[in-house]
Amino acid sequence: MSVVLKYLRESTLPIILVVILLIIKVFADLALPQYTSNIVNVGIQQGGLETLNPQALTLQTYNTLLKNLSESEIIMLNQAYRYDETLYQQPAYVLKSQEEKLPPNLA
Repeated sequence: MSVVLKYLRESTLPIILVVILLIIKVFADLALPQYTSNIVNVGIQQGGLETLNPQALTLQTYNTLLKNLSESEIIMLNQAYRYDETLYQQPAYVLKSQEEKLPPNLA
């Protein structure tokens, strides 16, 4: 037993560091459900999000969406967004306004 304690004395600092990190991990694991609850309660149910559709999509995001959507969903995406190179610092697909979404004969 004294041999084990001898080696433990030499490693006191790493052992203390491991215990502190484990305590931090436990607190983080216990706090995660509260953060998730706040996202749902405040962000979604109480109107923290104005719309589920983003105002703009980067080219990379748009291309990723195209790879993962069906043909009918791609048509809907193209009807909802327009390509714009001037509005932001980089080219992006911007959500169309309500007037832009209407057919020309109804606008």
